[in-house]
Parts: sequence; C-alpha cells; structure tokens
Amino acid sequence: MLRPLAVAAALVLTLVFGGTTPAHALDAASAVCRQGLTKSALKFIGKALKVNEKCNDNNLKAAGSCPASTVTDATSVLVQKLRDGIDKKCPPTAVTTAMLFNPMGYPGKCTDANVSDGFVISDLKDCIQTSHTAAVNALLGIEYNTTAQLADSPLKCQKAIAKNGIKLATAELKAIQKCRNGIEASPPKITGILGKDCATSDPTGKTQAAIAKAESKARAGITSKCPVATDLTTIGICSNPYCVPYCGTCDATCVGDCIVATHHKQVDGTESDFSDAIDFEYATPNVCGDQAVDPTAEECDGTEDGACPGSCGTPGGPFPCLCTNIPREGVVEHKQTDLDLGWTGTSHDLGIVEGSGYVLDLYDCDGPSGPDTLCNVGPTCSLAPHSSCALPKNSTGDADAICAGLSQGTCRKDVTATGPHCKFDIKKGCNSLADCPGFGNACVQTFYGPPLPLSSASIGVCVLNTFTEDVVGTKDLATGSAALYIRQNSQTWGVFGAPQPCPVCGGFCAAPQGGNRHLCTIDADCADVAPVHHCVTDHVCSTGTNVDKECRHDSPFGGPTDQFGNPSVDCPPGGIGGGSIIGNIDIIFTPATTGTTTMLPSFQCDAAAFSGKVCAGGTNNGAPCTVDSECPGGGAGCRQQCFCAPGGSPPERPNGCDPACVGGGNDGGMCISDPSECPGGFCHLAD
Repeated sequence: MLRPLAVAAALVLTLVFGGTTPAHALDAASAVCRQGLTKSALKFIGKALKVNEKCNDNNLKAAGSCPASTVTDATSVLVQKLRDGIDKKCPPTAVTTAMLFNPMGYPGKCTDANVSDGFVISDLKDCIQTSHTAAVNALLGIEYNTTAQLADSPLKCQKAIAKNGIKLATAELKAIQKCRNGIEASPPKITGILGKDCATSDPTGKTQAAIAKAESKARAGITSKCPVATDLTTIGICSNPYCVPYCGTCDATCVGDCIVATHHKQVDGTESDFSDAIDFEYATPNVCGDQAVDPTAEECDGTEDGACPGSCGTPGGPFPCLCTNIPREGVVEHKQTDLDLGWTGTSHDLGIVEGSGYVLDLYDCDGPSGPDTLCNVGPTCSLAPHSSCALPKNSTGDADAICAGLSQGTCRKDVTATGPHCKFDIKKGCNSLADCPGFGNACVQTFYGPPLPLSSASIGVCVLNTFTEDVVGTKDLATGSAALYIRQNSQTWGVFGAPQPCPVCGGFCAAPQGGNRHLCTIDADCADVAPVHHCVTDHVCSTGTNVDKECRHDSPFGGPTDQFGNPSVDCPPGGIGGGSIIGNIDIIFTPATTGTTTMLPSFQCDAAAFSGKVCAGGTNNGAPCTVDSECPGGGAGCRQQCFCAPGGSPPERPNGCDPACVGGGNDGGMCISDPSECPGGFCHLAD
C-alpha cells in the first residue's frame, strides 16, 4: 500500500552514509596513533603550564627575574617534543593518513590547511599544538590576575592556586583520556557510553573517582595556603572575570570552586568560551550548531551564514542549518502510517518509525496567495519550461548536461536533494566511490527514514530504505496537494535470533559486542545479563556496522517503535550482530500523492475467511453475525469491519468493509473520519 504523505512544518534534514562519525573501537594503527598523540598532548600541557607558572611566580616575587625568552625558549623545545611524539605514533605517509585519521573523526574542529591533500599529519600536529597552546594560555589567564610584586603570604597563596591548578587539569585530562582510549580499544575495555560522557558516566566508576580525588586535593591545597581573605584580594583572583560567578564572598572556598569549574571546562567542557583540549584530541564531526558549515548537509551554521545572512535556521528549529529564505517544505511520515504488508497477523497494519521523510525544494511558484501557486518540486532546469533534471537510477552523469541538452539553462539542485551524488559535486550522480574521484570525496546516499524493523511469525527483518533518485513532482501551495515521483531501494536484512530486527540507539543491556544486548528501559530489565546488569541509556548503537558508536535517536534521524526499540540512521544493520542481506527491492511510487490512488487487485478477496461479519455496538458488540437482528441494543448493526481488536474475529481484510479505528483506546471500534473517534490511533477508511 502507498505510504500517505503527511505534510508538516518541520523540516527533515538529509541523512547520509559515510559520515565522519568517529569510530569507537579503532583499528590497531589508529588506536596507536590516538594513544600516542594524547600522551604527547598531556605532557605538553603539564610541562608548558609549569614553565609559565614558574616564570610568573618568579616575576611576582622580583620583577624582571624571569625574562620572556626563558618561556619562549622552553616552549619551543616542548612544541618540538609534542610534534615528534605525534610523528612517532602516527606514521606521516600520504598512503596511511586517510586510513589513520578518518576513523579517528578528523578533521572535526581542526583546520585543514590544504583540503586538496586531505587531512594529513602536518594538519594534526598544527591542530594539537595550536589548540593546546590556547588551553595553556586560558588556564594561566584564570590562575593569574595581577603583575604587581607580592609579599610572602599572598605569593604563597598564588603559588598554591597555580600549582594545584596544574595538578587538577593534568589529572582530569589523564583520567578522561584513559576512559576514551578504553572505549576505542579493540576489543573495547569500556562499552555502553559515549566518549563525551566519560567524566560523568564511566560504568566502571574509575574516571569519576579520579576526577573527584583530583578536585578534592586541589581544594585542600588552595585552602591550606590561602587562609587569609586579604591575600586573595591582593592577588586579584576573586575579581578575575572567570571567578566572579563563584565568588560572591571572596574566600578560599570560592577560589577552589572557580579553579575546579574552570579547569574542567578547559579540559572537557561544552561552553563556547572554553577551547577544551579533549575536543581536539578526540575529533567530532561537524553538526548543526557548531558554527561550522558542513557543505554536504548544511548551507549555513549560526554565525557562519554567508549564504543567507540573518536567515539561517537554528538547531532544533524547523529548518536547522538551512537558509530559511529559500522556498522549501518538509514531508514527515508518522508512525501511524498503514503499511498493510498482509491481510492478517502481525505483519498487517504495521507502522513506520516516527519522523521518516525528506525535503522538497520548491521552484517556479509565487506562494500560497498566488498568482502562481503550482510549484515544481526537486531538481529542475533554470529556464522554461523547467524540465526535471533529476538523474535516473544508476546514473553517473551530470545533471547540468540534461538541461544543456534541452537548451534550458542549468540544473537547480540543492544540498537537500535525495538522489545518490558525489560529496563534492551534488550534480554528479554516482554508484560507488569510484565514480567520485578526488581525496576525501564520497558517493553520498540518502536514507528514506531510519531503518524499519518488521516481524511476522517470529521472523524479524530490518529494512534499510535509501533513495535511488531525486524526489521530483509538483506541489500546489493553495490546496496543499502534491504529486511526487519517488524511487527507493529497500534492502532487507535478516537478523535471525536477535532480540530486535534492527540495531537500536540506546535502550539495550550492557554486554560484550555480539552478546545478549536485548531491549531495556531500566537496570532491572537486565537481571539476566551478567556481569553488570546495566541498561545502556546513552545514545550508542547496540549492534550493526556502527556498534558502540554515537547515534542520533530523535526525529528525523531516529524514533521509537512500539515493539522494537529506537532505530537510528546512524545504526545500520550488518557487522557485529547486525545480520546479512536477504535481498533488494526496487520500489517506485508514481505518484506518491496527498490524494487517493486506486489500484485494481491482482485477485479477488472472496475466500470464506473474509465473509464473516460482527456486531458493531450494542449488547453483542464484536460477536459474529449474519443479519442486523442478531445485534440488539443499538449500535450500527451487523457490519463487516476492516479491523478487529487483538484476538477478535472475523479476520482482517483489505476491502469490502466499514471504517474502523486502528490503535488507541478505541482499537477496532466504529468511526467515520473525526480524529476524536479514535483517541491515540487513527480512523482507517473503508474501500
């Protein structure tokens, strides 16, 4: 049955394979590189802080006793050691850089000085040097707020603040590095959490304990050397803008609070005014809201709005990181969508994952008030008569060539187009990476919603739907009607014996990869899973090719299902515990429409199993019947309904029946069309 289109105000972002989501379990070479660079980075921060703080303290005791060249010379040596340490563990050959750094998530927030050669070893060294030098300077700016000479007592206090700040920052950085490297180890030493949550959610508890111990020592060290409030006033720590929020009363307690909070933010925070070191050591992909445009899925991002100044959609809004001054509409499909894969049984009336959909780019129309309300949808030529320039399935050609052949200008095609295309040239079609030459290029394929879990007769399958052509058609803004051409590939994966057909994003029991990771909501649901009996609620993939990687669980990237957890586009099947391909189905909707499409059946449904009726209402409601007199007590009489309550009769059938509610509090009850008749469900209209 055709999936009806539910047009909503929310925009659905393009979802792609081959993103830069950093791996959790890294290959051996990438893991060695990560461990080497983090070890070198930790040493650099600790020693650079000590060099600067020693010089600062000497100058506060006797002006000019430590010239700037002392720090400059020492820092140069430390920088070279940092770069040499990275070189040693990350072999700087052109052949291996992509293999090393792509799995590690780079470039992430790092700058790629020359995109033509990809992200190479020199880019990594420059990034770590620059980011960690900035972190050192930021920490010094928190710890010191005076250049005046200090007497013995305030100088001891100042030294204690700086000394304990060093110990705290390096201890916390070391603990978080150990946790994150444990997640990335192969096999992983820590599972079930995201690396970004190591400081708070390490299931072993070791990271939290190490941080708590370091914080306690820092507070005690500062308190013991700064008992006099006037000393704190003299060195200016309480008036430092970073400490003002913590120091309503200037004392050792507030200074301890300031050092603990600010040093944590500088090591592993999320605040935009702190350039935390961890974000550069463990690269994260560009996402909407990070003030950096990802050209494969974004047109703008916050202040990076050159494409449409002042008109960039905000994260979580209806048009995140897309220009809101471009005519567009989002199509969102809701989980009540009726798939009707069979007439009876659990495969009948199955829904989809909430939030499936795509974006419609609208051209050649004026708006709902006219005069021209009929829009061309999807890639179209720039000159009248505006023919479609969507590339056909399996094409490796160029969309502009279509319009050139028709003498209709160039193809208008935006980042929201759904058909397979090269990462660096959206107008070029592709089937594989070989069709998209160039370092860092890729063949981008777009999901048609999250993976779809289906089950019937105890056999579960996971269906991975991807667009094989661009969505094109027409949309009438005055009436809301649309007629679209949609072509997709439904790749079916068999996941036999698994607790759920598709990998899920969180909500599974902690177990080794390939183990008993069944669905759960609380720890008590995992009493049968040894040894930790822990329900993973962090957003990581349970199984599949992205097992233990970070995933997006909310619409449009994922969504809850009634029986099979929360699938996500970031958790495709395959790999560890993710099943194998059964087959592919080429599906064409022509048209997919907001109206009604009627098709003749391939055979008539006149078997005996579909000839019965039931009483609709009255004292015999739901009882089998043949005539109205068998249904006393009011109601609608003896009727043939499309749907029954669970366990009811007669069998469900696809035609020749009356409207009935599907799901909700009136499941199987009579209805006409009013949504209020079917609270929590919807009214399935009769044929």
